[in-house]
Amino acid sequence: MWIFALAGGVILGGVTLICVWTRRTTEVPLFDRPHDNPQIGVILEIAVANLASCGRRGYYVLRDVTIPRAYGKSSQIDVILIYRHCIIAFECKNWSGAVSGKHEGEWTQTLSNGAVYSHTNPIKQNAGHAAAVREYLDNSIGIKPYIHSVIVFGPNCTLGAVSAPSWKQCVIRIDELLDEIERTVKTGKLSINAEQNYNALVGCAKYHIPG
Repeated sequence: MWIFALAGGVILGGVTLICVWTRRTTEVPLFDRPHDNPQIGVILEIAVANLASCGRRGYYVLRDVTIPRAYGKSSQIDVILIYRHCIIAFECKNWSGAVSGKHEGEWTQTLSNGAVYSHTNPIKQNAGHAAAVREYLDNSIGIKPYIHSVIVFGPNCTLGAVSAPSWKQCVIRIDELLDEIERTVKTGKLSINAEQNYNALVGCAKYHIPG
């Protein structure tokens, strides 16, 4: 298996982010998943991953993680941050326009031209992803830690009437990401071996930043 570094600059909301990733396969191109606009979707994921790491020691970051599940199914998680006091699963949505929704039912995106679109509920979507990570870690290394769920929207949307069921799940824009990570790290009640959890999951990720 070839391992090489993928380096590049990402511009998002006026901020340039430099990303350096260790890629675990040469078979799959960067923009490979079915988004309405794949490049925009992946750019947000890269930005979230790099902000989540920010060069901090002990912060392990995985991007584009596919967790195998029973009956041949799988769950795809955009970004995972592993720290000794918390594990965070990020669902990235680079939508534009006004976004509204609750923890139940579909979410609505309203564009400036008046067009309205309905989307799968990202809170429920990421709750399923978090459950998949817990199940996989339980089967792999015998621990089942709580996974904090964070839905991250890009800079080109306005979050209107949006609510999550509790502090355990939150919905933010990317400009709030660092504050949310800091809050979660400070209030995290886990006591885990971050490197052990990272090693258990890294084989499921296309890109990763070691702690």
